[in-house]
Amino acid sequence: MLTIYCPVCYAANAETRVVCAECGASLMEEEAGDFTDRLLWALYHPEPTVAPRAAWVLGERRDRRAVEPLIALTARTREMGALEEAARALGKISDPRAIPALASLLRGSYVSVRVQAARALGAIGDPCAVPALTQALADSSASVRAAAQEALNALAAREASRR
Repeated sequence: MLTIYCPVCYAANAETRVVCAECGASLMEEEAGDFTDRLLWALYHPEPTVAPRAAWVLGERRDRRAVEPLIALTARTREMGALEEAARALGKISDPRAIPALASLLRGSYVSVRVQAARALGAIGDPCAVPALTQALADSSASVRAAAQEALNALAAREASRR
């Protein structure tokens, strides 16, 4: 049987229901908003594979409306795939508002998330990322250290080209 998630409260409902068993919202109405709005909604989905896919698509679309919701995702989840994709997406969008969240991820527990955070900080290209990347040069993982060095090199090259 197919599970239908409520567009208001995310409660799981049987496919035969027309209103949400939890909140009473209609399950039959068309989804409101544009594609980005639906992707932003998906970042909160209870099914663990949905948020990482939505984050990936948001990164590919490079829509700046996704920056704050992606930052919020990094603060509320500990799911490795979601954190990796959120970091990757924030790097592709390249908005400096993401630097504090990415710096926080760079100090996290998953090596793959730290690597993505370092790459994203390098992709953003803002000198404000230098302290976090410099600190990552002492990370216990060689992969994180290498990603941080590459990001610092990219930042230095960007600065040199501006002169």
